[in-house]
Amino acid sequence: MAAFGLVEKEYASIRGVAMERAAFSCARTFTLLKDAQLTRRASGLQLAAPPPEYTVVFLLRVLPETPRESFALWQMTAEDFQPVLGVLLDAGRKSLTYFNHDPRATLQEVTFDLPEVRRIFFGSFHKVHVAVGRSRVRLYVDSRLPRAS
Repeated sequence: MAAFGLVEKEYASIRGVAMERAAFSCARTFTLLKDAQLTRRASGLQLAAPPPEYTVVFLLRVLPETPRESFALWQMTAEDFQPVLGVLLDAGRKSLTYFNHDPRATLQEVTFDLPEVRRIFFGSFHKVHVAVGRSRVRLYVDSRLPRAS
């Protein structure tokens, strides 16, 4: 959180971020308002060749007023701000899409829209875990692998 300036003394300088006290503790929570964008320069990463296996984990809550069009929940961009890899959230279709560009710059993507995935769009907090392997991508919702119906 601190890497993005989400600390008590700095959050006010970030457009679209609100800080609140947690209901049952003295901890602080940060709410990203509509059109908020958190960016961080990642120097030293070789975006042309990400590691063969990696994980992206989110704790998120999708509110009813979330835009219906697809948007990047998380992404890495090249120097020219063109997306290289990321996770898209589509509240209209109630799906998550993981995408990346392979070393030949070919777009690869997989969309998850099973019933277990759709439940993240109903206003509760959920842990979403995207596990990228050498030959497949798995999505876990609340530490469970969704099953095809």
